[in-house]
Amino acid sequence: MVIAGRLRAQGVAPETVQTLSHTHSILALVDAGVGVALVPRSAQKLGYAGVRFSPLDEVDSFDVEVHLAWRRRGRLGVVDAVRLLIQEAYPVPVKA
Repeated sequence: MVIAGRLRAQGVAPETVQTLSHTHSILALVDAGVGVALVPRSAQKLGYAGVRFSPLDEVDSFDVEVHLAWRRRGRLGVVDAVRLLIQEAYPVPVKA
């Protein structure tokens, strides 16, 4: 929970009522008035008319962990191509 840790570091302790991993489910609860959520910008395309999206200030200061998974006997050429695209789009900064 990268974001929860970041909030605690700033002295903010929101009450967690529901924990979900699927964006559709999260937005359905927000649309039903259950609460608020932090979701990726791409969630706006899912079409929940009753949900208001607001960008976060200083979004670049959030570190996010991304995982790539594939079947052991999968198409490794595709995996290598996807990994390369991700690494080019989001280079990992080198710490001195």
